[in-house]
Amino acid sequence: MKQFRNILYLLSITLLAACEPRLYFPDRVNAPGFKEAKEFKATISGKPQSGDTVSGKTPGAALSPAIDLAYSVTDHFAVIASYRDELNNYIYEQKITGNQGLGHHNTFGGQFNGNYLEGGAGYFTPYDNHGRLEVFAGYGAGSMARTSLFTPQFDYSANYHRFFLQPALGYYNDIFSLMGGFKFIFQKYGSFQSGNSDLKYLITTPDGYVSGTDVTSQLFVFVQPFVNMDIGYKYVRFDIQMGYSAETVGGYISGSFPVYITLGATFNYAPRFFKKRPERVIYNKEN
Repeated sequence: MKQFRNILYLLSITLLAACEPRLYFPDRVNAPGFKEAKEFKATISGKPQSGDTVSGKTPGAALSPAIDLAYSVTDHFAVIASYRDELNNYIYEQKITGNQGLGHHNTFGGQFNGNYLEGGAGYFTPYDNHGRLEVFAGYGAGSMARTSLFTPQFDYSANYHRFFLQPALGYYNDIFSLMGGFKFIFQKYGSFQSGNSDLKYLITTPDGYVSGTDVTSQLFVFVQPFVNMDIGYKYVRFDIQMGYSAETVGGYISGSFPVYITLGATFNYAPRFFKKRPERVIYNKEN
């Protein structure tokens, strides 16, 4: 168990070293890759995170959990639902003294907690026997909060909602599947509360010193390419997804290079699993 946690720690350190997350944390995409009507998929996964062991306080959770559900109502129409939990994600933060501002951080660290729920519907179609093509759209809402060991002046609590569009294509067989695509996210913060009245302006600027635009008055647009892979038997599979979220419109709330990876298990049901294949008939050719 300790070795497993160390692996997760090294993995998440590598991922987090490239970014400075402040308010937005990317997470996995629910891309089921259906073929026919009445299919069902459930994925339980976790996103590795480092934990702040430098501070000497209790480290954060090793994983932030997620649940994805999907069901194909007809041969070309499906619905999806997802839950995300940013669970005690401790990120190392530097101590700030005097009048040093938000931009003095190498990382805007602290303890982050939040949750998010979304639902959507879309079109899918198989092609070339093993190919998959789908487009989903939907709506979601969530919250994010920061608490700090060293810089409570930058603590906050925020609520947001979003619309999303996600096209994807891939390959599927009874042992292996691969899906890749893009998720376009249009996010708006409905509230942002902090003891520091300037924080809602400072958090949207790269340096954290110059006052920016109120975070609640902006529309944030993210483009998130992703790749999802399942390996295993047709009923149960190991799942891994990797992705990156580029902030194309809005302030500097996601950092410089927000990447993620999730690990989990996918449980599948499909009517074709229970259909018997036709027996091969061998004809003897008489001489």
